[in-house]
This record gives sequence, structure tokens and C-alpha cells, in this order.
Amino acid sequence: MEFNIEADTMYNLREKQKLSYQGRANGYVLSINDQRIYFSGDTEDIPEMRCFTNIDKAFVCMNFLYHER
Repeated sequence: MEFNIEADTMYNLREKQKLSYQGRANGYVLSINDQRIYFSGDTEDIPEMRCFTNIDKAFVCMNFLYHER
């Protein structure tokens, strides 16, 4: 089995969601044989996500708001 892992940025845009700020963590594209699978991580709909090509499956965060307790 051949595989490749690409790391890409993930972050939140809204001020209250700044626990995931740009540069803190990653999303990933995993290529296994002839399939590319995207794992977004804890992110919003950031512009960088629109640059991906040839994604066969995507696991995308639903982006529920974080509430401090």
C-alpha cells in the first residue's frame, strides 16, 4: 500500500473561535493508492480549502461554536 500525507493550514475566522488560530494546527490530505481523503481539523470554511483538487472523500468539521463555561 502506498500513501502520502500532506499537511495544510486550519484555523477559525471569528474572534470567539480563536482557539484554532492560523499556524497553530493542521488539516491533512491523505493519499492512499488512488484515493485522496481530506481531514479538515477544527476549522471554519477558510479560503485555503478551496484550493484542494481531486479530493475523493472529505471529513469536514461542522464548526459548532465554542462556549466558555
